[in-house]
Amino acid sequence: MKISAYLYRKEVSDFAQLLKPVPSGTLGPTKLKPKVKLSIPFQAWSVPGRQKPPSWAAVAGELVDTSNLVNVSNSLVFLFKVDSRFFAVSFGHGHSILNAELLEPEFGLRTSVNAVDPNKLAAMQVRTLNENSRQQRSQTSNQASIADLDLDVEREMIRFVRGKVGDNSSAVKSLGGSQAVALTTKSKLKEIPTVLSWLLKKFESDAYKANFPYLDNFVPLKKGDPAVAPLIKLLREAIAKPAGHRIGVASPDDIFGEEPDYYRISGDRKRRANLEDLTLIDILEQISDSTKAEPLDDLKITPYNAGGDPIRTSRRLRDYFVYEVIHEKQTYVFCLGQWFRIDKDYVRKVNDQVHSLSDITNDLTLPDWGKGADGKELAEGTYNEDTAKKNQWLLLDKKNFPIGGPHQRVEIADIITQKGDFLCVKRMESSATLSHLFSQAAVSAELYAEDAAGYAAHVNKKYAAHFGSATLPARPRMVLAIATDKPGTLADVLFFFSKVNLIQRRRTVERAGFTLALAKIEKT
Repeated sequence: MKISAYLYRKEVSDFAQLLKPVPSGTLGPTKLKPKVKLSIPFQAWSVPGRQKPPSWAAVAGELVDTSNLVNVSNSLVFLFKVDSRFFAVSFGHGHSILNAELLEPEFGLRTSVNAVDPNKLAAMQVRTLNENSRQQRSQTSNQASIADLDLDVEREMIRFVRGKVGDNSSAVKSLGGSQAVALTTKSKLKEIPTVLSWLLKKFESDAYKANFPYLDNFVPLKKGDPAVAPLIKLLREAIAKPAGHRIGVASPDDIFGEEPDYYRISGDRKRRANLEDLTLIDILEQISDSTKAEPLDDLKITPYNAGGDPIRTSRRLRDYFVYEVIHEKQTYVFCLGQWFRIDKDYVRKVNDQVHSLSDITNDLTLPDWGKGADGKELAEGTYNEDTAKKNQWLLLDKKNFPIGGPHQRVEIADIITQKGDFLCVKRMESSATLSHLFSQAAVSAELYAEDAAGYAAHVNKKYAAHFGSATLPARPRMVLAIATDKPGTLADVLFFFSKVNLIQRRRTVERAGFTLALAKIEKT
């Protein structure tokens, strides 16, 4: 038997709290009468199936009559009380009627890392906690170790684990999850109390510390933590005026399962267009005219498939925001609908690694990034042209190298100095722009080391033509030249998750035979 199980938070005390309220005028779930008695209290609710035309009916209707074609989907949810805690077991899209705000957000993940054999993993997923919120998943058809899955689990947040259960005596043979636990068991549904009790023990265990200690790099704040209230205030301020803040949007749900076709914002009776993509600009535009006093809490976002069925639980609008902030000398991130405190030892380790990079700001003495004759801030291209011309360096900005297909072109660097430094130049506007910069440096270094498609030969030819008979050094230096008006060194002022990204890219650059250095450009 395969099931998906959810756990409610400790403060939930009654069955009446478990399902989300049904809006007036809409058809709600139906309570089903039990056929048998169990040793624990339980309820069953069916989710009504709606008849509706397939999403492709309008297109196909140009050639044939599709008026009689309809889709109907039915779903079911069981609610159980086991060991003084409430659980939900969902079939189909039954999870869509659960009161998501009362669910344990990491039940599936914490249970899985405590239960699986670390050498018999089937899949793992990690996620960066910045406004880009990139997700990466690795899976295998064979049993694998953590190392075999080749994910950076020490620097990125683990969001999903699936594998074989380490306890051979358990009725559960394999499981995985993030918020929910998806499991395979030989038990029958009437034996579910034993299974749920076992899951709860695994959830509350700290066995993960032996094999997944880095899970504690990102510590979820409890509901009553005194830091939560001021952090929510800071989040609201950042949403109201996002410029200058490290804020973005991303789905709080993980990437496994059915892919959403579109998203819809609801909760204030306004008719809004479907959101095909999640972007900060689009969401802020859609809620700008909301009549709700607290739209972040009162409005909901629901992902739908092409057939118009909700494929994830509706979540508060606030849960879709991603925000990084330093509050009282501690780094916090809001992601996945909850606050995380970044472990101080982890922060210290990351900062030490970034500080170990060479800072050649004083050696290069790059000109300030100021304003042009029109009073506007110089464009990146103009800054690069002026800097290269002033120092008689080789300008490569926008002179990308073709590799692979006709539309595949790679940025070599913005400038190469006479000493052979590859300068990659960018303003420090967001983690996204810096991520692009770090990626540019890593990709260029790798291609140069491999001389892919004559990449290194092309760069050396350009260098020799510009500087005469000079040749590039055997171990060139890749320099990240970043413009900011923040006081202090780059190692001090970079966004925290940009530092995490930088450390990852550093390994790639150095494996390619380059050294990596930083250079600050004063922004005036």
